[in-house]
Amino acid sequence: MIFLKDEYRNGWALRFLKEAKIELFKAEEAPIPNMSSSFALISMKKAQTAIYYSLGDPEYLAFAVKEALQEKGRNKDLLMVLLTQIERFINNTSSEIVDILRKDIVINEAKKLLEIASDIIALMVERNIKEMA
Repeated sequence: MIFLKDEYRNGWALRFLKEAKIELFKAEEAPIPNMSSSFALISMKKAQTAIYYSLGDPEYLAFAVKEALQEKGRNKDLLMVLLTQIERFINNTSSEIVDILRKDIVINEAKKLLEIASDIIALMVERNIKEMA
């Protein structure tokens, strides 16, 4: 996979990561489980977008991930495997939100994804993300 790294994309990656953290905070503070789950899901999607920006063009990567999902395991690129697993993780969580309204489970899932996103972005942007925000 070819990476398109520049300050523009790095800036957007950091912005989406920060917004994902804000949405997670809203999820933790929301008094209604449905609201909490919605904020947590928004946090996950923003974390995913942050990852895409850190790697290159988010529209291209979203398309490539959808294509890779249709290939079902034939992809040998480890990064693409990770990106498809993240996509499945978000899709599974969003479909379970209707069934499971347990605030703590959804928030923990969002925290896991945010940690993964922070690590990927730190590698790609070459900054210590945990010290930011």
